[in-house]
Amino acid sequence: MSKFKKGEEVWVSATKLSGAQEFALVKRRVLGTRNGSRSIVIDDRDGNSVEVSSRLVHKGDLGFLLMRVGDLDSEATLLDPLSKSILQFLRLLVKEDLVRLLEVRTSQEIESYMKTYGAAYTHVILVGHGRSNALKLAFGEWLDVNDFVKMMTTGGKSRVIISLACDTGKTTFGKTMSRDKNIKEFVAPKAAVHGASASLFVQQLLSLHLLEGREFEAAPRNASTRVPGGGFVHWRNGERGVTRRRGRPKG
Repeated sequence: MSKFKKGEEVWVSATKLSGAQEFALVKRRVLGTRNGSRSIVIDDRDGNSVEVSSRLVHKGDLGFLLMRVGDLDSEATLLDPLSKSILQFLRLLVKEDLVRLLEVRTSQEIESYMKTYGAAYTHVILVGHGRSNALKLAFGEWLDVNDFVKMMTTGGKSRVIISLACDTGKTTFGKTMSRDKNIKEFVAPKAAVHGASASLFVQQLLSLHLLEGREFEAAPRNASTRVPGGGFVHWRNGERGVTRRRGRPKG
């Protein structure tokens, strides 16, 4: 049985539609299915319909939260430029009202925002500094992963979390995050990663999965091979699949 219903509005890669599109992902209506639901028939809004692989079609509730966890020390030189580079990519990917940049420095800010607005987001991209069991906050404080995962799973919405904080792909952090039932996928570096590589990795990962239709099991691995350093880890249900790595990351 298809997970997409006739009349449902979904997101589809603009490359599969006729004419120029404003964004890389555009919302269209499902007209039906073919080939045992492996293909979805989409209303092209140009007087025609188009048949696309179901892998290129995504549920219509997409929302992206780009969370920059500041430490005061490296915001101007690393965290802010990294966040802005990803923000501009997301604004090319989908409409701006589906993207939010949240700049925080304390655990109270994270908890308050997620309680109030967290249910709006299917994808959270985390920019900050980390270690194997915690995220670095401002004023020399650290947020333990057991407390962080509770903040990120409020609202009962299943979501993808992509962390760019160094070492958060290690076992303690990755397993704790991914075994929560409301975290569908967790991707993070298992060592240090340069900011430029981190930005490129996110763009590659989202492009491969959302625009090219790669399964999420393969997308982090494929994205990592295209990024200097690599070393990102994909966690799901408390289990890890390490992406292939080229060289040692710097940072």
